Amino acid sequence: MWDGQQTATSAYEARLAQLRRDVDRLRSRETASSGSTALKVQDLTQLQLQLAEQLSTVRLLGSKVADLGIAVFQKPLPSIRRDNETSPKVGPIDRIELELRDMEQETVTALGALTEIVTLSAEAITEELTQLGHPPQFDARLGVGGPLLEAADMAPVVPTFDLGPALAAIDRLTTVRLAMERTPVHPPVATSRVSSGYGLRSDPFTGQKAFHSGIDFPAPTGTPVSSAASGVVSFVGWKDGYGRVVEITHASGLVSRYPHLSKALVAEGDEVEADARIALVGSTGRSTGPHLHFELRQGDNAIDPAPFLKAGKRLEAFDT
Repeated sequence: MWDGQQTATSAYEARLAQLRRDVDRLRSRETASSGSTALKVQDLTQLQLQLAEQLSTVRLLGSKVADLGIAVFQKPLPSIRRDNETSPKVGPIDRIELELRDMEQETVTALGALTEIVTLSAEAITEELTQLGHPPQFDARLGVGGPLLEAADMAPVVPTFDLGPALAAIDRLTTVRLAMERTPVHPPVATSRVSSGYGLRSDPFTGQKAFHSGIDFPAPTGTPVSSAASGVVSFVGWKDGYGRVVEITHASGLVSRYPHLSKALVAEGDEVEADARIALVGSTGRSTGPHLHFELRQGDNAIDPAPFLKAGKRLEAFDT
């Protein structure tokens, strides 16, 4: 994901470096010794430094967003071209200034693009978790207010390099990503095969209709089992019918249960991250063969894990 970001900013840095060399050449010429020209070159130098700082900020923010699982720039930003750039009437100093101003606008555009995609990503994750009944919790203590002013009454605002919206969007994305890590939406075993779903079924031992409280994933003995979300291991041991079991209590309020294990790799009280290896598939307890029975519980009640795992599939693009 970060490759596209690096390509865009590296190309931008190359353009900026070339313009810096152009200004240095102007400074070394005799014409640069005149008062007005020297001041103009000095202004261009300051603008270069400002652009370099802005670019560094965009790169840093893009890196932070990439760490959160979001690809910001997939291709280099388009360069704004002006018809009068190559006109004979435009001198070398004016041409460089036009190019620098174009690049200044591009950094503003880049920051806006970053803010937009981060905002949309946070909204997508929030929607999925809300549909599961576990919406992210945001800090609502920060007050806002002020008089109502009609937008039409305000003077046009020149685009500025305002980091506020981008930082707020990244903060919100960080919050929803944390909520996603705490909600059991991550696959507990690396297989999409299901031998028995949640709900009523024909019992494999009696043949009679019975309730199945989870989803069965057939897998060879010894297959790694992963935590469906971050949390604290609240039980490791033997349960009648389940065999060897690991249970994890999550900050979302849910408990995930992993029965029929051949071996547990964690102990009670361990803190685990989402996707952490916690056990190995087996066939202990009331089982016809090696598989993982994955179960989610809310209080004393079992709930269908399928919507959570389906949401996790749709959220894979945000899962690093």
